[in-house]
This record gives sequence, C-alpha cells and structure tokens, in this order.
Amino acid sequence: RVRVHPSSQSPMEMHTAAAAVLGVEQNHIKVQIQQVGGGYGGKTEQAKFVAAAAAVGATASKAPVRLVMPRDNDTSLIGKRHPYYGQYQIAIDDGAVDPDNRGVIRGMDFNLYGDGGAFYDCSFVVANCIQSRIDGAYRVDNFRSTLDVCRTNTAPNTAFRSFGDVQGKLITENAIDDAAYAIGMPVDQVREKNLYRQNDVTPFGQALPHCYIRDVWRYLKDKADYKNRLASVEKYNAENTWRKRGICILPVKYGSGYNLVQLEQASALVSIYATDGTVLINQGGVDMGQGLVTKIEQIASLILNVPMDYIRINLPNTEITPNPSSTGGSTGTQYNGLAVKMTCERVRDRLKAFAEDIRKEHDDDWCREHGIDFWNHPEKGWATEVTINDKQTLIWQNLVNLAYTRRVSLVEAFNAKVPGGEAPITELTYKTLEQCQSEAIPGIPVAATLVPGAFDAFSGFTYSGACTEIELDVLTGEVKILRADIVYDMGWSINPALDIGQVEGAFIQGTGYVMTEKLVFETEGEEKGRLNTVNTWRYTPPATTNIPLEFNVYLFPRDASDVPENPNDLLSAKDVGEPPLVLANTVFFAIKAAVRASRVERGLSGLFQMDAPATVQEIRNALEVTI
Repeated sequence: RVRVHPSSQSPMEMHTAAAAVLGVEQNHIKVQIQQVGGGYGGKTEQAKFVAAAAAVGATASKAPVRLVMPRDNDTSLIGKRHPYYGQYQIAIDDGAVDPDNRGVIRGMDFNLYGDGGAFYDCSFVVANCIQSRIDGAYRVDNFRSTLDVCRTNTAPNTAFRSFGDVQGKLITENAIDDAAYAIGMPVDQVREKNLYRQNDVTPFGQALPHCYIRDVWRYLKDKADYKNRLASVEKYNAENTWRKRGICILPVKYGSGYNLVQLEQASALVSIYATDGTVLINQGGVDMGQGLVTKIEQIASLILNVPMDYIRINLPNTEITPNPSSTGGSTGTQYNGLAVKMTCERVRDRLKAFAEDIRKEHDDDWCREHGIDFWNHPEKGWATEVTINDKQTLIWQNLVNLAYTRRVSLVEAFNAKVPGGEAPITELTYKTLEQCQSEAIPGIPVAATLVPGAFDAFSGFTYSGACTEIELDVLTGEVKILRADIVYDMGWSINPALDIGQVEGAFIQGTGYVMTEKLVFETEGEEKGRLNTVNTWRYTPPATTNIPLEFNVYLFPRDASDVPENPNDLLSAKDVGEPPLVLANTVFFAIKAAVRASRVERGLSGLFQMDAPATVQEIRNALEVTI
C-alpha cells in the first residue's frame, strides 16, 4: 500500500493519479492532506505531476520519498490563469428618441479567445464559467457571446481563483466603459441603469429570484461617499496636469458552484466518544488557510449544541472519506459544511429520540438524577453543566454515555447532495464546424447542429461591489491606490472575521493580476513558448505598495434587502473565496479613468486600448506622453 501526502486541493485526483501510474487498484492508495499553504486553483489537477512521481519513486525504492520542486521549475511546469483576448460590439441607447432610455444597453456581442496551452487541463471548464458569467451584473435583452480555446505552445493553463471571471468581467466592463464615454454619460449611471432586478433571467436561461444587486449598489455608493469623491477627483484633475486621479465603482454578480451535478456532493463521518462525549469529524474539504476547519467546527457546534473545544475536524483522508470533490470554486465550506451539518443533524435527532424514549421509560426524576434532562434547561439544552455524584459534566456527556450502554449508534456517515444546481443549461451550446471558422481536426468529430454544452445551473449567486480611487503619475506611469471600499454579499456570515480576511486577500491578489503580474514568454528559437518570468526577479506579485492607503470592507447587511433568502445557502451564508478577486477590476478601470483624463486634456482621443495588467509600461503606452 502507498500513502501519499500531496500539497493539493484535490485528494480524489491525487488518489486516482497515484493508482494509475502504479497500476494498482484504488484501495491500495491512501491520500492524506494536511493544511495547504494556499491553493488558488494551481494545486488542483496539476499537483498530480508531483504526487504521482513521488508515488513511483517510493514504490521503486521501497522507501519514503519527498519531492520538492525548485521554484523556477515549479513555475515553468505548472500552468497559469488563462490569458483571454476579447472583441466586442455594444449597442447603447443615446436617448435621441426617448431621453429616459439614455444609457440603456440594447445589445452586446462578444468574441472571446482563450490560450489553453499545449495540451488540455481544464480550459473548457474555464470557458464555460466565462461564458456564463460574462453578462456581469447587467440585463441585456440582445446578447451573444462566442468563445474558442486556442492550442498554443505554452505550458497548459489551468484553474485560478475566480476561474476566468476576472478576465471576462474586464472585457465586459471595458465595453460598457467605452460605450458610456461614446454617448457622454457617466459610466456609473450606465451601470446602474442596466443592473439586474429580482426575477430577471440571464442570457443563458437561469432565473434570478434572489437578486438584490441594486440594494448592494445603493449601499456601496453610500458607504464609499461616491458622489462627493467623484466631484473631488474631477476638481483635482482640473487643477493638475501631470498627476491625475481616477475613481471607479463596479457591481459583481458571481455564480456559485461547479456547474456539474456529479461534483456537487460531499461526505462526512461523525464519531462520538462515549467516555467523554468528544466528537471527531472526518470530511473531504482541504483547508488552505481560508478557515474551512474553523467554520465546519462552528457548524458542528451549532447543530450538535456542544462546545467547540469538544469537536475535532480531520482533514481529508481518502481511506475514510473517499471520492471528495476538489476544494475549489469557493465550494469548500459550502459543500463539506453542508455534509457535516446534515450528518450532525442525523446524530442529534437520534440522540433526542433516544432521550424521549428514556423519559417515557422512566420519569423526570430519574432523568434528572442521571443528568440527562436537557428539556429542563431551555437556555443551553444538553450543553448545560450539571453535578452528578460530586462530578461536573455536561448533560451531553451523560446522555452520550447512556446511549452507548443501550447500544445506540454514536457513529454516522452521510453523503450530502448540494442543492440548487441540478438544472441543465441548454442555451450554452458547442459550436458547429461552420461557426468554428476553422478546418476540421482529423479524428475529432464536430456536431453539425448545436449541442448543449454539458453545463448545469449555478446553485446561487453573490451580489457585491467595490469602489476604488487611484492617483497616477502621468510622466512615469506609476500608480498609488488611495482608497478602496468593498461591500461583499455573504448572506448571513458564519464567521465575519474570516470572511473579511478572505475579501481583503482576494482583492489584493486581484490587484496584482490587473496591475503588475505580466507574463513574458520566449518568442524565438527552439524554446519558443517557454516562460521567462519564472521567479520574482522578473515576475512581480502584489506587494505593500499595491495595498490601498485606506481599505474599507463591509459585509452587506442582509436585512437591508427585502428580497427573500436563497434556501440553498448553507445556514443562510454564501461563499467567499473567489468573487472578491473580481472586484479588483475597479483598480484597472480607475487607472483607465485617470489615463483618459490626461489624454483628453492633451487633445488625444478618450477611446483607446489599454490591456491588463496595467503595468507601468502599459500605462505609459496608453498615455502616449512624449518626453
């Protein structure tokens, strides 16, 4: 038997890969994952190249093998976020016929091209996510988007936090930004005018019965003091030539789930020790620093009504919880927390039923003498401390011990089906060969008619927004982020401290993507396509200078909206890992606003191309300043 300890988000994939390379049955492999030092998608599928090689080495040498990749090799081997190129056409009402319709987006048409790399990793899954989220937070009655994944000469690109949505939203928001400028209308007003309303339907056919993006938008504008700050920015720009400021406010609607029903499940095993009533929970979620273990411990404590220090959460072990879905796509707590919740409910209900039977068999005095009368303590229930034979215990401990003596099971396993995403989305289809604008590839059949793209509905949506203000040095292209205000939709947060930390971290990570993280590849010779930016000498992740000088994060107060809650949310809470990263697009468009202010002042066109990331060099090119 082989035991593997990979640094991965995907225990099942590591398990399957190790069994495949060794040519053994699945039950000969044990994958156990301790807390991972960050994941963000790069440790899903591609971690198998390391895990499988280590398994082969250990089997061949009959000795433990530890395989650690040097940073440059790791960076060269493992794929990156998919680069995307977007073309758009947008029709916007200029109000000539009806002034009330000024700013209404009448139609959008996108052609998107993704760099999949030299061979397949998860490019089509990323493509699905982009296609089903590229509508953004806006209702557009005439909408079309087509997408091609291109095979190139780079390492295969892979999953990364927000799974394509930050790229798609950059393209969508750029179209809206240019359209607003073209009709001379403030872009925030265009965005607000086209926001989804409750019960609207997306272009791919999913209804939004729990949509409250307009409530979030109003709350954000108030918290960010947007109106006054916009006036202040305009005043500053009128008084300064070589320093400009920009401000941007954006909404984000983000779909939750894997969009593949077979992955939308999770298992848990709850074991209670009869002697002291402590609880051990095995589940399949990987903790990468996002607080999954803490939240699951909170959920179990709430459902079982026992103190958190009585509960221990084990990290994935495929001998105990086989086939766990990958911890990604912001599903870790939502899926595994649901499994733990439902398993704990079954244990709780069994113990309650047992207590009722004992109460009928004996009287209340007997139950009080044996310290199991939780019904007499409505405030704390069986978490109440009582004294039996001069010994202090919880009623829970006494009840569990008695249940064991009566052969009541203190072990429960359950596989939870995550609700909400079962409906197939038929409006998302594969292209026909005619639509592909390319010749058929030998050996790969292409359907002659439109075929649904094997894509299932989102289980729900988060509705959030951000407002960012920056200051730009027109001569050097350097940017300072003055202030960022974020309103994030957690529903009813299970742990606000953890959630705010996730929002802050995601936003800064996204800021790096839209500002500094430029990949450079070899363009000539035998090694054409090789990644040159393999370490921090050449590759620039976000640093302290990318953190806003004033950084405000608010969790949207759910009772500020009258829209009913989504019954599919876990304890009325939503996911948090990925959506806040997309809010960093406000940094990019704040920079673009500052660049536009400088260009227009110097007599240049306000319509121009500036690609992400907005590095110093890219900003200088967009500014077209001649020194």
